[in-house]
Amino acid sequence: MNGKIARGKRIDNGELIVGELVVKFFPKKAECTIYSIPVESQKIDYFTGKIDKNGRQIFSGDIVRYDGKDYEIAIYDNSFIMGNVGIDLYCEKEFDEMAVVGNIHTHEIKQ
Repeated sequence: MNGKIARGKRIDNGELIVGELVVKFFPKKAECTIYSIPVESQKIDYFTGKIDKNGRQIFSGDIVRYDGKDYEIAIYDNSFIMGNVGIDLYCEKEFDEMAVVGNIHTHEIKQ
């Protein structure tokens, strides 16, 4: 996980930040940081490597609008999936037609 681009929710103020994820393991816990800022380990989303039609990075945990419907981007079996529909991450056409409209942490969805 270290070195992957991720989005995390800051522990101190709840702001979502994007950067390189660093995970340090201790005897009874793990500490996750982005830019040396502690983030909640259960609120980490990984960059899919893809960009939506508006130029926004797409992360696991994002809500994307595609063909008039909203879907959650998730990780399943080391692959990214859209809702319960598998996504071919090499098919750029679909990503060019998606728009990030929210994420599962803020529960704000653009209309």
